[in-house]
Amino acid sequence: RSSLQSGDLICFISTRPGLDYFHTGMLVRRGAAVLLAHAARSRGGVLMEPLADFFRRERLSGVTVARPWPGLGNR
Repeated sequence: RSSLQSGDLICFISTRPGLDYFHTGMLVRRGAAVLLAHAARSRGGVLMEPLADFFRRERLSGVTVARPWPGLGNR
C-alpha cells in the first residue's frame, strides 16, 4: 500500500472463468488515504472513494497495478 502513487492504474481481476478483468480505475493519494477514481454507470458516473471500500464491496481474485512511464506523454 505504501508504494502506491497518484496516477497508478489499477485493474481488478475477476473471479468469473473466462473474464480476466472486470473493472479498472486510477489511484489518487491524499496523505495516507488511497482513493479510487473510477466510472460506475450503476452509481451515476465517475466516483472517488476509498480503495478499501471498493475491496469490501466487490468480489475479486486480485489486482494488477501499472504505473505510466514518466515523461511518456511529453512526446
